[in-house]
Amino acid sequence: MDIGTITCWDDIVGNYRIKQHLKRMIQELKVSKSPIQQQCVLILGDSRGGKTSAAQWLVRCLQCTSICPETLNPACSGTSCRCQSVNSYFGEAGIVSNLAGDSIQTSVNDCMKFATGHEIRDLAKDLAEGASPALVVLDEVGRMAKNGWDEILLSTLDIPNLHWLGTAISADGLDSAFLNRFTILNTQATSLKDLCIWTRLRMRRHAITADNDETVMKLAAAALSAPGRIINELRRVWMSDARVLTLADVEEFSAS
Repeated sequence: MDIGTITCWDDIVGNYRIKQHLKRMIQELKVSKSPIQQQCVLILGDSRGGKTSAAQWLVRCLQCTSICPETLNPACSGTSCRCQSVNSYFGEAGIVSNLAGDSIQTSVNDCMKFATGHEIRDLAKDLAEGASPALVVLDEVGRMAKNGWDEILLSTLDIPNLHWLGTAISADGLDSAFLNRFTILNTQATSLKDLCIWTRLRMRRHAITADNDETVMKLAAAALSAPGRIINELRRVWMSDARVLTLADVEEFSAS
């Protein structure tokens, strides 16, 4: 298992408000299967702040064949469940990947790879014609503002059978009417204490040690505003022969 793999909600560090909101979406769309209202959520935050990983985890939970109603974590066994391949649908996988869930369709879209805004609109309309509700994920939704695609999509946002989840570094340039359709959630920095605990758990899971406790604390402090950077550093250490995080490693990490 890769160091960056999320296995439960607790693996997402910080971002408590975002996690609570996404859990409510799962409860309504997956568990009760009777959404109270249309869900339109836009997650904003800096790179490595956790917005894409939160979106990936939401999609994985929705696609899992068995979800725990208490924890809202996937409860499937083995690697054959369709939820295991969700992360590959973000980024390099292409323009769109449609995943057929048992209670909700999911469409994952990288907005950087669309040629026109009409492609997104037509895709959404096709999903809306299905028998089950659909979640449209728009990764890097801020890119749509450059060509006015957000305005093209406006009428589609009001289709009751469609739910939306967007991610972006910033909402700058996006049409105000477009933004008014969304509940906007900003990524939040976690506490140093919580990030240290999270880092140690990741290290223990992958048999990585540290030369002393201060090393782990300094690593967490250097990545407090972008916890995703820690994953890259731990992955590098894990690939080394000794698998020991040293103070020298952290000093080099802090300077990069």
